[in-house]
Amino acid sequence: MDLFAPLTIKFTLPVKSAPSRKVGGNFVQKLLFRASKVEAQIKVAEFSGYFELVTGLRPPLDIVYLKDPNTRGKCRLGVPSLKAEEHFSLQNWPEDIQLSWEQFPEQAFPTKPEKINDLWRHQFQFKEEDPEHGFPGLRKPQLGALHAIAGYFSTDLQVEPATVVLPTGTGKTETMLATMVYQQCEKILLIVPSDSLRTQISKKFIDLGYLPELTVVPPDIALPNVAVIRKGIQSPEEASLLANAANVLIATTSVLSACSEQALNALCEQCSDLFVDEAHHISATSWQAIRERFRD
Repeated sequence: MDLFAPLTIKFTLPVKSAPSRKVGGNFVQKLLFRASKVEAQIKVAEFSGYFELVTGLRPPLDIVYLKDPNTRGKCRLGVPSLKAEEHFSLQNWPEDIQLSWEQFPEQAFPTKPEKINDLWRHQFQFKEEDPEHGFPGLRKPQLGALHAIAGYFSTDLQVEPATVVLPTGTGKTETMLATMVYQQCEKILLIVPSDSLRTQISKKFIDLGYLPELTVVPPDIALPNVAVIRKGIQSPEEASLLANAANVLIATTSVLSACSEQALNALCEQCSDLFVDEAHHISATSWQAIRERFRD
């Protein structure tokens, strides 16, 4: 029986990125772990010179070790451990303290698109926000869109492409992210009308935007591999390599028009889903050419 409540501290586990992978003239980006705020219990560590932090996350980050700046010591190789950028005291712990990874268990985080997609099973929760009582969640238009998408594609019959219309400012990108995880979309080609939107949306797909903060997915959910297509693809082999390396491929119609016909066909054949951002552009010839490749 403990006579005293365990000491707890709040802090932000820092982000951890995988090295960008270059495929032809384009790059696939991947976060192994997104920055996450946690509250951890402090215990006596088995390693001299460290504190043991019990985070409540799933293994291997359920227990993380924090280097004590006042002593010397070394963690076992491969054990997740942190160090502070400044001296600290547990009794006067600053929640905004800057931490960095001393060791990160990279091998425990999936990088193959198929494995990432499989880990999304049953990870999404339909939760509606309740601002009055401080409960996070999705907005009503977002939940309505997700239910409508699920209902529309629940039949085995061939259907026309679905267009989702949301009021301005209700979170279109988070609705796309939620659809990807909930529907476990195997491989998405997402086309956007401009380079600025390609940059903006790719950042959100890389870390799943606000979904973890909205508590509709776990904070340590597997994150997608995102290919940002900035250069036209000329060979079917390169197109297949790029598609095989990613869960999501984000491109403008202009860069897809710069691909060879054979490469574009190969790229679209590899993708299971087509997302069109700002879908009022779809009537344009260049956009229709992409949509037609997904007719079946």
